[in-house]
Amino acid sequence: MLRIRSLLAGLVGSLCGLSPLAAVQADEADKPRQFIGLGGTDQGSNSSYSYLGVLTPLSGQFTGNDWVLRGWLDYLTYDTDDAYGDLKARVYGGNVGISRSFPVPAGTASIGVGVVYGNRQYDRETTQDDEGGYVRFRVQGDYFGEPLENNHLNLFWSVSIPETEVFARGDWLYGFTDFRVGPSATWQQGQDYKSLRVGLTVQEIEVTDWARLGVGGGWEHTDTGNGVYGGVNVTLLFGFE
Repeated sequence: MLRIRSLLAGLVGSLCGLSPLAAVQADEADKPRQFIGLGGTDQGSNSSYSYLGVLTPLSGQFTGNDWVLRGWLDYLTYDTDDAYGDLKARVYGGNVGISRSFPVPAGTASIGVGVVYGNRQYDRETTQDDEGGYVRFRVQGDYFGEPLENNHLNLFWSVSIPETEVFARGDWLYGFTDFRVGPSATWQQGQDYKSLRVGLTVQEIEVTDWARLGVGGGWEHTDTGNGVYGGVNVTLLFGFE
């Protein structure tokens, strides 16, 4: 259980496809391939985000020093505006990529690349010039560490180009026996939207030996106003003992 909890420290709270970063010792020749399934949804007053993802290491076993393959599907909504007034956007998409994880002082980090596909639609005719399908290149990274005993720092970031989109998130979690809890902050910026979220998250709630639950909520600020948000995420472990 402790090995799995360490692995999940590198997974919880992620909204853009993150690599697992923990020291899991295994004899690769005798173990089945490991997969981690991720799913969740965040619903806010001015935006929402839902996703399904899967991660698996090239070696078959997560060790904290891996090449990790990633597949992701997601759905984003947000409020924006144009020359004629308020506007609602919907973005369907997904990405595939690969990340390299490696040990660093007091934790583990990773950096990765991928290709993103999306299709943006608005709820009416608009002067916005970014409606329709697009393909982008993404660079992303993360850090998961324990700078103080029972205090866990999780950092995530990604940048998509050529039409720049930025995502950044930080969690500071205090570890209890059965879960971790603490403040969380997220920043997102695209061509026609900005979003800042500040709240509280509870992660690594053990449901079964192979399933973990996370919940969170707080305050949201976007270009169109302030509001609240709440979310839930599930992590499923396959091939772990």
